[in-house]
Parts: sequence; structure tokens; C-alpha cells
Amino acid sequence: MKIIATCLLLQLTFGLQQSIAQFQYVSPMPGSVMINPEHNIIIREGHLIDPATVKTEQFSIEGASSGSHVFKLILANDGKTILLQPEMPFNFNEVVTVTITKGLKTKQGQILNGFTFKFQTHRAYVAEEQQRFKEMKEQIQDEETLLSADETNEEISNREIDGMFEITTNINPSPGDIFFDSFSGNFQPNSYTGYQAITTSGDSVFFREVTALNKPSNFNQNEKGYFGIFNGSKNGFDLLDSNFNVIDTYYPANGYEADEHEFLVLTDGHVLFVADEYQVLDLSVYDPSYSQSCTVTGAVIQEFDAAHHLVFEWRSFDHIEVPEALHKNLTFSTVDYVHTNSIEIDNDGNIIASHRTLDQVTKIDRNTGEFIWRMGGVMNEFTFINEPQPFTYQHDARRIDNGHITLFDNGVYHVPQESAAKEYAVDEVNKTATLVWSYKHPDTNPNTFLYYSAMGSVQRLTNGNTFINWGWRLNTANPSMTEITPEGTIVWELKLNAPKNIITYRSHKYVWNPCARPTQKTLKSKEVTSTAATIKWAGVANVESYLLQYKKHSESAWLEKTVLGTKDSKKLTGLTANTKYDWRLQTWCDADGIKKSGFTEIKKFTTLPQKIFLNEPTDEISFLIYPNPAHDILTVSMNHAGASQIRLLNMFGIVMIVRELNETDDVSLVQIPLHSISAGNYLLEISNSFETQVQKVVIE
Repeated sequence: MKIIATCLLLQLTFGLQQSIAQFQYVSPMPGSVMINPEHNIIIREGHLIDPATVKTEQFSIEGASSGSHVFKLILANDGKTILLQPEMPFNFNEVVTVTITKGLKTKQGQILNGFTFKFQTHRAYVAEEQQRFKEMKEQIQDEETLLSADETNEEISNREIDGMFEITTNINPSPGDIFFDSFSGNFQPNSYTGYQAITTSGDSVFFREVTALNKPSNFNQNEKGYFGIFNGSKNGFDLLDSNFNVIDTYYPANGYEADEHEFLVLTDGHVLFVADEYQVLDLSVYDPSYSQSCTVTGAVIQEFDAAHHLVFEWRSFDHIEVPEALHKNLTFSTVDYVHTNSIEIDNDGNIIASHRTLDQVTKIDRNTGEFIWRMGGVMNEFTFINEPQPFTYQHDARRIDNGHITLFDNGVYHVPQESAAKEYAVDEVNKTATLVWSYKHPDTNPNTFLYYSAMGSVQRLTNGNTFINWGWRLNTANPSMTEITPEGTIVWELKLNAPKNIITYRSHKYVWNPCARPTQKTLKSKEVTSTAATIKWAGVANVESYLLQYKKHSESAWLEKTVLGTKDSKKLTGLTANTKYDWRLQTWCDADGIKKSGFTEIKKFTTLPQKIFLNEPTDEISFLIYPNPAHDILTVSMNHAGASQIRLLNMFGIVMIVRELNETDDVSLVQIPLHSISAGNYLLEISNSFETQVQKVVIE
């Protein structure tokens, strides 16, 4: 196990007490240090566990200064992983002992021996150090792009993408649309900051603009057919359905900060992403000239199951020493020493990761967290063949269908500096990496090639072509995305807006033309009266029209309305009062409805009772309220007796809603929204100058 600088200082040598070998994975790693106080505990034996034997009394968590910890015990969905989530954080700088007694049993009947392991939390950081942590992410971006500027947070309304890019070559490219994020390399807010999809002809399929500080990153399609995007304002990852509506958001666990570089969603619903960990280390233990108080950014890879339970975690501080960052100046006060910028699930289920500042691609055992191999960098295990300059400061390492690995070699430390898409045949047994294909974009000067200092991606397409995102352009005249044939012929190329220096972190090409049904949670019935209702939904991409069907709940035959694809609502009229209705939507992606989605799930609404016309005004208030029970809106119909105020009170007499009335109000139909009111029993109070009347209201 690697021992980093702080470990050397602390001389923390716990070791394993007994029988740890029978457990394939434990987190935190036994003997590890600088663990966040809010960290959980993960234990996995590797076989299915008999749930009946997973009992709280078999586990104990003891902090040296915080004492015994109460925890929530969970057997994860895989039936193998046991999670202990302490209810209270540990103390700073304390040793924590986790004990498992004998008695856990696998479904095969094997009884597992007990064992004990320990780890230590990090010390409390002072306010100045915590401020340095907050500044690290911006500084890392500055170092990666070699630029620095201020950016103001400004809300900008959505606009068209005209002027965002220029397609300079379009000669029979492969089928598919281009998906990419975009932001200003000048760090100036503009209407192009967002994420989008376009056709190869440049037509917009989808565009979502975001605020300037919410720089999006890594707009990609995952194995379930959904899309992912880093959301800077949330400091998390949004999962989008095929209508690009957010259906879930993921955040790091254990006190770490989300890192925008990677977000994977697997077919089984598991999610993996990269997070950042900040620690203050004394690096002078390696060399007296190094910093004695260095803020170091480490990388964390976390995996969550479909229930959002953290089931795997890998920390760079447990496995990689800081001086392996060969190009970093360790006399500085801050160091980003790993910079993990891509993770990939290999064919055998393990993780392939790219670590930019190590010049290294690694394979990590997803069961144990240990390295299977390390390729490139100081700890390189491979012999490079047919490769005059192995990759440096690379991005986007991917296993492709032929078993090879592709990556984008930024070439920051090549002489001369040149960037390239590369493909390696990797022999994992004999530890050889043979460069079998590469492409560097020719410059205008003979025998020279373009250089891109940061970002970038490489995607091998099904027809053998390669789609390259070149990343950060030091020269804004350079192209941003290129599709090339295996022979290196450019068949499609795009240049993002140069004056505004629009940049994209990654881009992908997908054959994607779904006819998706509207997102269920966006379906709403609004403005329901006794004879009408307005149906609303969120729009769908690639839509020609919508088919809206509705009927009385008691009947079987559907009535139909066709709605233009540019619309997202339809008002239904001529309805029957005090009647329950069913409705549903279908998307048509062509004029004839040949290409169409399935129907949404059935939604319901109930019309209000027939409006009652009350007698002429008197000195006495008379009123009718409906519906009762109510849900979204409560309607009050009064006579003209000069009612001046309506109040809704809960059963404790606390006023929840006040509606002041004046002479111009139509008191024959006053609607009171109830969206912010919880279900329960309430009192509706109506007053004028002479009297107050009260009636009970039920809100569902």
C-alpha cells in the first residue's frame, strides 16, 4: 500500500487484526489516514450474504475520542455489500476502530470470521486552509487552461445558437448528431454557455443555456440511453431523460466535492463519477525544499447503486504518492497531483482511469480498489512500442470494440508540443502498449501540427471513423471538432466561435433520433373550472405534433386533440361539471404519425361543480366553496354582501393564507391556490364589516 507524506509523519501502522483476507473490499482502507469525519464504512466479502445474519449487534464503530457511534445498517442491492452509515460524524484527528464479530454467513452457508480494522480522520483545518480549499477548483482550471480571468454570474435568457460555430468541412460524414458542452474561454458570460445537440449540417436539435458560473461539462449519453451533464450550480451531476428533462441528480458522498470530468450511468443503474479531496500536507518529508504546508488535491472515484447507496470508493491518497506528479512544482503552496479526468468500465468490469498530471492511465480492480496495472508516468509498467513520445497530460482513455485503448494525447510535454488522437494495442499480460494508429491535425506550416493544451476527447465510430474534440485552443483559429476516416481524411469539421473563444470540454456523435414521450413528471392539469381545463407539459425534441387524448373516467372511448409541436399546452373546453377525466399524451415525430412514441401514463383531473348564481346582495354573507375536499385550487363563490377578507387557518388557529378583497373583485368566483399547503383539515374564514363566517375545508 502506498504511504503518502502525512502517513510518514503520523507513522500510522495499524495493519489488519485478523481474517481481513476473506473480505475483498473494505472502505476506508484499513490503516488509511486523513479520512473525512463524515465518512461511511463499506464492507464486501464477495459472495451473496444471508440477510438474516446481517444484524446491528454484529458491528461496532468506536472513535478514540468520540466514543461509540450509532449507525444505520444497510445490505446493498447487490446482496454482497454491507454499509454502515454513522449517524454523527467522527471527531477530527481521531483513530476509529471498526469491529465485525463472527457470525455473518454467505448464502452458500460459509460463516465468516470476525475482524477489526482502523483508520484515522484528518485534523481540523483552520479558516485560512478551508478558504484555500474553496479556491482550489478555480485554480486547477486556471492551471489546466493556462489562462486566468474573472467571470460574473449573470442570468441570461435562452437564445438561438446562430453564430456559435462554423462548419468548415462536410463531406459525407457518418450518421448521427453532435452533442457537446460549450462555454467561454475568455471567461466572459455569453448566450452560448450551455449544452446542445446539432446535426452535421448545423441545425439545432436541442440547446439549453445556463448561467455563466454554471460551466457545463461532459454532456454525454450513458448506457441506459439517458444523458448526463455536470451542473456547476448544484455541484453535482444531472441525469436527463431523452427529452433532456432532469430526472435525477447525484452528489458525492463522504464530504467530497464533485469533479466535472466524468459521470457514468451503467445499465444496472449504478453510477460512477470523480470527486475531489483536499488535504494540507507537509511535502518536505520527501525533500527539504518542498512545501511544508501544501494544499493538495486528490482524486476520488465513487460508485453508487441504483438506490443511491455508495458501494465503492477509491482514493488516490491511499495509492499514489505526491512526487509521482512529475511536472508539478512541489515547492508551491497548492498542487493538483492526480487530476483524474476520465473513468471507463472495462470489458471485465474493472475501471480504466486517466490521470492527467501523472501522464498515466491505470486499471483499478473494482472489487478491491487495488491497481491491476499502471501505464505511463513515473510508475509505468509497460513497454511502449512504435511510440516515439508516450502520451503526456492526456484525456479520455476508452476501451473500444477491437480491444484497444484510445485516448487524446494533449502532448503538453512533447517536443515540439503537438496534440494527437491515439490508439494502443495493450497486452495486459506481457505489459506492452503498441501505438497502432494516431492522428495529428496538420498546421498551416509544413510538417507542423496543431497543439491543444487541455481538455479533448476521442470517439471511435461504428463505421471506423474517429470523432475528435480538440479541447482548449490556444489559437482560436484552430478547429474544435473533426471527424476523420481511418486513413486520416477529414470528412467533417467544426470551428467554434473564435471572437468569443467558445470552448467545449468533450463532444460526442450519437445516432440519436428518438420519438420520446413527454416526461411524466412534467404533465400538469391547470386552471380547472366546471367546464374547462388546461393541459401542460414540457416540450420534446424532434417533435412534429402531439396527440392529446382525454375522456370521462367512467367511459371507454377517447376524445382526441392534435397540438402543434411548437406548443406545450392545450385548453380543453365543453367539459361536464363535477366530473373526473382521464388524459394522456403521445408524441408524433412525423406528419403522418408513423414514427411516434407510446402514450404517457394516464393522468386525471376533476372539473369543479356547476357554478351557482347566488341571490342579490344582502347584509348577510352567503357563500359556496368547492371542491371540498380540495387539491390544487379552492374556489369560493359569494354573494355581494361586501366581504372584505378570506383567511385559511389550520386547526391550531395559525393563518396560512390571507386574501384581501376590494370592490373591484369578482366575489362570485374567487380562486385560492393551495400548492404550498400541506394535506389536512383547515378552516376557511370569510369576513365583512358586520360578521365572520367559518367553514371546514379538507385539503388532500
